[in-house]
This record gives sequence, structure tokens and C-alpha cells, in this order.
Amino acid sequence: MICEKADLGLSPPKPSKRKACSKKTTFKKQLDETRREHSALRTKYENTKRQLQSKTDAVATLQQELADQALEAQNKKAKYIGISKEMARKVARLQTRLEAVRGAGASKEEMKGEEGVNMEEVVDVEEDGALKVQL
Repeated sequence: MICEKADLGLSPPKPSKRKACSKKTTFKKQLDETRREHSALRTKYENTKRQLQSKTDAVATLQQELADQALEAQNKKAKYIGISKEMARKVARLQTRLEAVRGAGASKEEMKGEEGVNMEEVVDVEEDGALKVQL
């Protein structure tokens, strides 16, 4: 209150009070400046924190997509290997049947009546007895 009166010029303050008012206003200015700096730093910290969180989320999303793609590729590979094995078994089974029937001296037309021989799968019988199979 004394400092305000001194500023308005209503009553001249004593020299010791004037010195105290000067120190008080200087301290208030420094405190206000420190608060502004703190507020600016706090805002910068919050913005940086938000950016870091968004980048972390993006990395996590990309890692999940990569894991999903790896799993999908692994499943496709397993499926392909399974199909390949099944086709190999099918060809081997047909080859064995053909050899058994050929051993008896039968032709392709004669094999039609044999049990277990599916002629729809056999496309052609080559000269050396190998099968061409429709997969």
C-alpha cells in the first residue's frame, strides 16, 4: 500500500521504504518473467511429449502390421508346402497304380476299368510309363 501511494505521488515515502518498494517491484518483475519462461517451457514439454507419443503409436502400428504380414506369409508358405506334398502323394499314388496296371500289360483304355484308378486325373501316359497328371 505504501508503494502505491509513492507511485501516485500522494505522500513522499521515506528513503528506506522507497528502497524496499524498488526491491519489491524488481522481484515481482523477475517472478513474472520466470513464470512466463516456465509456462513456455511447460508448453514446449507438453508438445514434445505429444509428438513422441504419436510417433511411438505409429511405430507400434507398423510393427503390428509387419507381424501380421509375416504371419500371413508363413501361413501361405505352409499352405503351399501342404498342397505340394499332397500333389506329390497323389502323383506317386497314380504312378504306382499305373506301374501295377502296366505290369499286367494294360493300356490307358484298359486301365479305366481298374479299381482305384481315376482316369480324369491322368491326362496322358508317356512312352516311358510316366504320368502327366492334371492338378
